[in-house]
Amino acid sequence: MVVPAASLERLEQIQHFMPIDDDRFSVIEGQSRLAMVASDAILCASGTTTLEAMLLGRPITIAYRMAWLSWQILSRMVTSSFVGLPNIIAGEAVVPEFLQGDATVDNLYRSVLESFAGAGDVQRDRFAELSQRIGSDFAVRSADALEELLADDRI
Repeated sequence: MVVPAASLERLEQIQHFMPIDDDRFSVIEGQSRLAMVASDAILCASGTTTLEAMLLGRPITIAYRMAWLSWQILSRMVTSSFVGLPNIIAGEAVVPEFLQGDATVDNLYRSVLESFAGAGDVQRDRFAELSQRIGSDFAVRSADALEELLADDRI
């Protein structure tokens, strides 16, 4: 298992809380993309990492926990049914999301194991479709968006 840490500080934090002396487990600084490319399944928080994993075609399980008060405030402000970008793009649950109290060891373990079976194949197929959807006609869509911005009187 490889755990990429975004910074040296995060690497030290992970090593402190997970002091595992096992050759099958390593924490590396940075290199998250390399770790994802080498992975058969990915457990990650919501954010752009989920989009990157989708574009790489790797099965994903999303887990996210935050402070109770922050969750209470944010969950009332957000109108999307999903937190993961692949799910938001698809408009449906393509990737399992375990939020707050549902982000348990048992749920995450089961979901990642399912990624090695048929669930991962289903995700890969959907990721190919979604990647095509967001990647097709990029130049035309960009030009249209710029034209719309230039036509906007507020700019």
